[in-house]
Amino acid sequence: MHALGEDPRLIGSAEVPRLPGVLAYPTRLARRRVDPNSRVGRPRHLIIYRVAPDGIVVILGLVHDRMVLSRAAQRMAQEG
Repeated sequence: MHALGEDPRLIGSAEVPRLPGVLAYPTRLARRRVDPNSRVGRPRHLIIYRVAPDGIVVILGLVHDRMVLSRAAQRMAQEG
């Protein structure tokens, strides 16, 4: 999450279909950024977020990769 705050367009970030401005980033891509002793074996979640007009990254939530991404992200975007 810290890396997304520094660069909201990290390689691997993608816009969620049918939700303009809402992005998803797979946690498995951030695995190399974490201390080896603190790593999750097989990360399977997506960080759902958007970038506010002032450039601040707003984390909307985490979604397991087996969930229907657009439905879960839409729910998070409405709540956040």
